[in-house]
Amino acid sequence: MSSEEMGKFLRDGLARYAAAKEAVLLFEEKIKNELERFLKSMEWNHFVPSRPGGQTDIRLLSGTHPVHGTWINAIQYGADKGGVNVELGLWWGTRLAPDGAALYASRRTREPLDVPLKDPVPPVRCEALGKIRSLVIVVGPEFDLERDALILLKELDRAMGEMKEPTRR
Repeated sequence: MSSEEMGKFLRDGLARYAAAKEAVLLFEEKIKNELERFLKSMEWNHFVPSRPGGQTDIRLLSGTHPVHGTWINAIQYGADKGGVNVELGLWWGTRLAPDGAALYASRRTREPLDVPLKDPVPPVRCEALGKIRSLVIVVGPEFDLERDALILLKELDRAMGEMKEPTRR
């Protein structure tokens, strides 16, 4: 980038930064609220959410990592204090969707376990995202956040029913 181009870029950035930052924060808040709503509405067969004080315990997060990309997610903690949690989120910059986003759902424990789902319902795929195997739908033209999130959560619940817990030593 030439110094003239850099100067224009910086001037434009100074003029638009506050509005752009506000738009990004609002987008993150709306996505987090939707992810939380989907988790709260899920009727689980093979996962028991924690309910401290009658409320579902959900943590809302977002972040960026130079290698792993950018994400917005919600983690629903399980009633088992041993640490089985369910995570639902959007992830940008993954190898699955380098120029777009992927919606994912994972079962997380203190020691990550694979989700051995047999024959996932299309468009669901089982993929390794980082150290954890997740159920994934790559965002495309037919993507619908609510419909696809509920598909993933139902498939995750089915996978959890098929899963055998490791024996503790």
